[in-house]
Amino acid sequence: MFVSHIVYASKVATDIDDAQLRAIQDSAIRNNSPREVTGLLLYGRRRFIQLLEGEGDSVEAIFEKIQADERHTDIDVLYRGHGKTRLFPTWSMGVVSLDHSELDIDIRLLWEKLDVAQAVKEGRPEPFYQLFELFQRNVTEIPIPA
Repeated sequence: MFVSHIVYASKVATDIDDAQLRAIQDSAIRNNSPREVTGLLLYGRRRFIQLLEGEGDSVEAIFEKIQADERHTDIDVLYRGHGKTRLFPTWSMGVVSLDHSELDIDIRLLWEKLDVAQAVKEGRPEPFYQLFELFQRNVTEIPIPA
């Protein structure tokens, strides 16, 4: 069985604090769990980067809701396709602020050198998958904003 994936990046309309990130995560878990959609939402440098994974129609339905959310603009789909497995099979939605310094050093270094705007412009999801895979290897439980 294949798993549908959508990776997108967007610009944040206004600054987001940890309380708002927790609210976004709570909402995502409520909406994603019944549809068995999993993934990770990264926030940093006034951008969202998200991986959604699950059954195709469910992922598309969640993504439609995300696109209507006024907290972000300039939504660019970097990848829409299928994979053999989920990266985050037990995370209804992890949410991480990449601007916090307590992150794993490899994750922090990759984020600091990543030219998000250029990757979006070129439509390259690979740098973002590198971040997702670092989280998969180094973070064992759903990250909850402080």
